[in-house]
Amino acid sequence: MKAILLVVLVLFTVLGFPTAALAHSVETNFSLTDKAQLELQVQFSTGEPFQMAPVQIYAPEQPNTPWMIGATDDQGKFAFQPDNKLTGDWKIRIGELNHADILRVPVTSQGVAIDQISEARPHRSQWIVLGFVASSALGTRFLFARRQRFWSV
Repeated sequence: MKAILLVVLVLFTVLGFPTAALAHSVETNFSLTDKAQLELQVQFSTGEPFQMAPVQIYAPEQPNTPWMIGATDDQGKFAFQPDNKLTGDWKIRIGELNHADILRVPVTSQGVAIDQISEARPHRSQWIVLGFVASSALGTRFLFARRQRFWSV
């Protein structure tokens, strides 16, 4: 019973930290303009615009070489129009290091399939928290298992 209570306490403690750690996570909203441009609105989770955020756009046939490089404006906005001849999944990387968002943008011969845009991968910080919770739970389990063996000898 003590082990369960300790695990619950550890979970509450760990889950309380991400709020502060993710205070500057990046959020990207997008829309299509009347000129068929994809417009991005990038901001931190606090609502503050991500000003001058670096933006790299990768076309499907060259996923490791940027097709375009730019930056968001003072309002956190950036717009571009992908080449409809280069159909497939485009990748947009906004920001750098831990303050980044990566989008997968499907482009067909008709243009951007806006309803199919998705995040390319989970944020790294989410994986870190998940790994910490899992290792804490396993460590607690082994600690109590070892302690019971010690006292029963």
